[in-house]
This record gives sequence, structure tokens and C-alpha cells, in this order.
Amino acid sequence: MTFLKKKISEHEAAAVFVLSIFQAVEKAWPDILNDFESYFKNEVAIPNDDFATFNLSLAITSLELSALWNLFPRDQAERLANESMKCIEQMCTSEEYKDYAHEVMQVYTNSISDALDGPESPLEYVSIGLLYLWLGEQIKNFEVEIDGQKTGHLSPVLITVMSGLIAEHIGLGRWKNAKDSLRFIK
Repeated sequence: MTFLKKKISEHEAAAVFVLSIFQAVEKAWPDILNDFESYFKNEVAIPNDDFATFNLSLAITSLELSALWNLFPRDQAERLANESMKCIEQMCTSEEYKDYAHEVMQVYTNSISDALDGPESPLEYVSIGLLYLWLGEQIKNFEVEIDGQKTGHLSPVLITVMSGLIAEHIGLGRWKNAKDSLRFIK
């Protein structure tokens, strides 16, 4: 019964949503880093800095925002997405970070759209993008080789591990949970 649900403004819901992701990433980061390094001992090192966690937060936010259009009417989904982006902008310490956040979120949005048009998982596509950001040139160490030739495709093990770490340590489904328990008002 929707009339019994707690009312919350769309702006407040977006702020809680974004903050919950950034806090979840901050809390899970040591475990993600440790688990990643235990899977790929001495093969690669992901950066252990604020920018790495910022990138992970943007990746998770993009995944979560992609669900809005399946959960809410189009106009409400757009408002919630816009409010979420405004909250991210407010968290950015400089114009450079704001521009970067917009750019990366757009890349993730396009990747998610591509994944939904094919058989791939949006989580895998976002994981690939995140790995490229984190690893830079080191990513070449994880290209699949056939008969000694690089194929240009990343190791499915790397992608699966990254996707699994996100799902295990951060979790997804924040908007679905919020919709089930809250009533959004403009």
C-alpha cells in the first residue's frame, strides 16, 4: 500500500542514493583491494587512492542509475537521474572533477546501453571500463593470447573477478529497494 510508505523528496532520495554508494565504496575498498590483489598476486596493482574509489563510485552509480527507467515512469526516472548527478557534482572538489564525472558517467551509460543491446552483462561492461581506468597500460597484461598472438580481448577471469567483487562487496539494487519502501514526491 503506497499511502503507508514514508514520503521522501526526489532530491533527498537522490542525495541518500549517491551518499550510500560513496560510503559503501569507502567501506568496502580495503576488502576489494585485498581480494583483487589475492587473485592476481604480483600480476597487477590497482591504485590505492581517492581517485580509484571515486572511479568505482561513479561506476556503481552508473549501474544503479540505469535501473531507473525500469522502475519509474520516464519523467520521474529522468528527474531522479538529474538529481543524482547534481549530488555528485556537489561532492566534487573542483570543476575538473565535475567534468571528469560527467565524462566517465556518459561512457558508462553508453557501455550499459551497448550491453543491454547484446548478450553481455552491463556489470561486465562497467567492470571493463573501470579496469581500463585503474590499470592503464597494465591492462595489456590481461589480453587473451591465442598461439602467442594478442587478441585484443580481456581475460574473462579478470572481468569475472572484477564483476564479482563489485557484486559481493558493494551490492546493487538501491533504487529497487527504495521504491519498495518509500514514496517519492517532487
